[in-house]
Amino acid sequence: MTLQRLGFPRLRLLAIVCAALTFAAAVDTADAQQPTPRKGGAPATPRPATPRRGGTPPAAPAKPAEVKKAEPPPAPDARFRTVYTAGDQKTDTVMFVKGPRKRYEFQEMILIDQSDQKRMLQVSVPAKTYLVIATDGTAPVMPAMPGMPQAAPKPPGVINVTTAITDTTERKTVFGRQARHVKTVMDIVPMPGACDTNKQHVETDGWYIDPPPALIGQEAVKPPSQPQAQQTCADEVKATMNGDPKLLGYPVAYTTTMTGADGKPVVASMEVTELELTTLDAALFEPPAGFTAAGSPFDLSKALSDITEAKLVAADTAPPAAPAAKTPGTVRVGVPEFTNKTNMPVDTRKLRSNLIDELKEQKIDAVPMAAAPPADL
Repeated sequence: MTLQRLGFPRLRLLAIVCAALTFAAAVDTADAQQPTPRKGGAPATPRPATPRRGGTPPAAPAKPAEVKKAEPPPAPDARFRTVYTAGDQKTDTVMFVKGPRKRYEFQEMILIDQSDQKRMLQVSVPAKTYLVIATDGTAPVMPAMPGMPQAAPKPPGVINVTTAITDTTERKTVFGRQARHVKTVMDIVPMPGACDTNKQHVETDGWYIDPPPALIGQEAVKPPSQPQAQQTCADEVKATMNGDPKLLGYPVAYTTTMTGADGKPVVASMEVTELELTTLDAALFEPPAGFTAAGSPFDLSKALSDITEAKLVAADTAPPAAPAAKTPGTVRVGVPEFTNKTNMPVDTRKLRSNLIDELKEQKIDAVPMAAAPPADL
């Protein structure tokens, strides 16, 4: 499946291979190598050839030359761009694939998946800092917020996941390859006693191609999320699938509608806009040159916060620009900088910028203001 459910592992098909061991051919071969017996007597024993007196011994048979099997050429690397849409938000992600390694680029963040070393690199471009995250299960759990109660682990339950795959038989050409129009329906039903009680109905309408060699085993999914606090649910997922999963292949576009217990649908879509088979530089999948390694997620967050504050201080020293004249009939709102009263690093200027953008979408003239006491504001 191309869908990544929150809280559930992706379904995987378990291929069962049965091998039958036979020895009839070996027996036939052994019989063929036995000498033919004489009539009424013991089998003849071949006599070695003896050289004639004064002659030269017979030449030994030549050994057959060893034939080396030609190694298949390596699969080409791949670069492709995907656009994810959820409501009014769009995320543009570029993914690079070279063997077992992958690189994701979105906004000002880079994730490098070094699966051959069982680790991932989370790179902050503005802070020129990266964090190494183990992916072999030994990564430290993110600590909880101080003062927050710790949820006790619950006993595992059972969650039934039923998937139906339907081929619409519609075809079209995408990136020079034939794409199949396939619809899937997934029902996620927690059984009584399950820790996760979220019931969902998921419908996916998508187009799929046979994956190029570089993308075999890959999926056009969102980049992995950052480490989160340890989950307290460990339910067993029992999967049932109806239909041919080979129809899915590699998704180039899909629209997914998820409906929860509240009956409200949530729609998300994905489209691959670029797909290129090429040769990529191995340096793309290593820590960027000149970047500093962070010791913890908090160090990475602090490095990003420090570089953001440095930019803001430099901007504050410049003479403030007078706001443009207000358009008659519009509402002008001053948006001061937020005050962070938590013990966690927060980019307050980024929060203010996001709020200003949202107000402008509502046709409100939003003007940034520096932090100050309410009376001064």
